[in-house]
Amino acid sequence: MRLYHGSNVAVRSPDLNLSKKLLDFGGGFYLTTDFEQAKQWARIKTNRAGKGSPIVSIFEMQEDDLAHLKVTRFNGPDRAWLDCITDHRKGFIERDEEDVIIGPVANDQTFQTIGLSRQKWLSSFFFLRI
Repeated sequence: MRLYHGSNVAVRSPDLNLSKKLLDFGGGFYLTTDFEQAKQWARIKTNRAGKGSPIVSIFEMQEDDLAHLKVTRFNGPDRAWLDCITDHRKGFIERDEEDVIIGPVANDQTFQTIGLSRQKWLSSFFFLRI
């Protein structure tokens, strides 16, 4: 399968030391199967950084490459997916057990759409986890 990574620099070999931790699935290297999504992310990253040029790096991977890895797969934006993203964005997960997480990535509009009800729901949810 062909995977894409959008950034303001070309990436030949991912460096996980450069990864931010408070992202949807935690620190790691983010890829997409959608070229247009990677292109859009490259533009956003370039604008935020204020330097470089939008670049989409392309990687090839076989499904068999995942066979020896611990993989969590979200088939869509359900409660488990939202819990995972929220925990990562809030820093509640110190270290992931997974090598790979496959699923949709939220954008800022995802949480705006959920709105205030999300805040109430998340408060209850975190209370129950303590």
